[in-house]
Amino acid sequence: LLGVAGARERPHVETGPPTTPAIPAARELPDGTPVWLLEERGSPLVRVEVSLLAGHLHAADPAALRMAGALLGQAPAGGRPGWQARLAEAGGVALTGVGALRSWVDVEVLAGNMEEAVELGRAAALGARFPRGDVRRLRRTWRRSGATGWRSGARVLETATALATYPPGHPRARVDGPDAWRGVGPRRVRRAWAAATAAPRTLVVSGHFDGGPVLPLLEEAWSGGSTGAALPDSPPPAGGARLVLVDHPGATQVLVRASLPAPGLGDPGLAAVRLLTELLGGGFTSRLNARLREELGITYGAGATLALARSHGRMLLDTTVAPDDVVLALEEMNHALLMLALRPPDDAEIESARRALLLRADQSAQRLDGRTFPHGEALALGRAVDAVAQDRLAVQSVGLDVVRSTAAELAATDDVTWLVVGDARLLESALTRAGWSPDALWQGQGVVEGRTAHVPP
Repeated sequence: LLGVAGARERPHVETGPPTTPAIPAARELPDGTPVWLLEERGSPLVRVEVSLLAGHLHAADPAALRMAGALLGQAPAGGRPGWQARLAEAGGVALTGVGALRSWVDVEVLAGNMEEAVELGRAAALGARFPRGDVRRLRRTWRRSGATGWRSGARVLETATALATYPPGHPRARVDGPDAWRGVGPRRVRRAWAAATAAPRTLVVSGHFDGGPVLPLLEEAWSGGSTGAALPDSPPPAGGARLVLVDHPGATQVLVRASLPAPGLGDPGLAAVRLLTELLGGGFTSRLNARLREELGITYGAGATLALARSHGRMLLDTTVAPDDVVLALEEMNHALLMLALRPPDDAEIESARRALLLRADQSAQRLDGRTFPHGEALALGRAVDAVAQDRLAVQSVGLDVVRSTAAELAATDDVTWLVVGDARLLESALTRAGWSPDALWQGQGVVEGRTAHVPP
């Protein structure tokens, strides 16, 4: 039987009654721009986040938008003055980026400098110039990285996962190979960022601030924008069970991944899946680590994570092994899924996973960015103002029997995509002999350049 840490006798520890995390106050600017205020009296800091409902999935020029996001957070070459210099003088920090469904600018300064935070955020979002020299340097770097990206097994795995999960034409199946950056110049970058800043926006303010002047400051800086709903992000169709072998010539290690459907954000079933993900691969005492690392000694570590969108998600089980151990790793990972039903998690195992999740959430919430960013994500995705609090409460309160019934459902799924990234010369015949015959063989270089065929459903 699969050895699991939770199978040993351990005292049952109660997690205590659910507590309610802070819920922002929902407001609107006169033009309809949503604002969430998460005030924390006594905090030494204040943070302002501007979320633009424009990500690279739906952008007219995704390559240029991603380049804009990267350049936005870089100091201009030659030390030219810019908003970064003003931020440094104010002793503040900033986080900028372009994600799948939104772009963002976060500015954090000492409490009492709310006006400065709002102005710096506006300067960061609307004052970027994207000089020609900076664009050229980044373009060269990214093209060079794209041309050699196939050498990274992790990059090959991530790209292959997207191609094996989503059908052709789906935004998440797009691959930015080295040619994606060809011809991306300052004009395209500026145009892409201008389109993003013209998109609907949302605002989150957290930390210590005077509730009175906040909205007038935001109104002065950000009124006049458009409003709109969150962008669509359709789930992939069910693909059935299949194995994709991705050739990574010369690799001495093999990356193994199982990808299976999970609920999306806001789905009432997500809390139980979060616990099961932690239970399977959340730490060194998880089931996968207990078996693959501690008992069999075939890997340094194994993990389980959730990749979540609003309408859907994926559970990912990962490990890295030597070529001779790849069949054993596949069999044990498959066995771990089956054992969710054959040997359901006991109370102590579930409570251990619950405590670990809540502890990490509490640790993140100790930082201002750890509180602000999740609310910005929720707001940009069109979720309710109490979404972050409800997610935590759901993990706190989901019943043991619900977790066990969800475990049985996961064990019964026939929609699992297995991905193996390694030297195909060392793997293909061994996989076939063991009954793991690949349904598709892809070339690692072709994968990262978007030149591979999709796995047929």
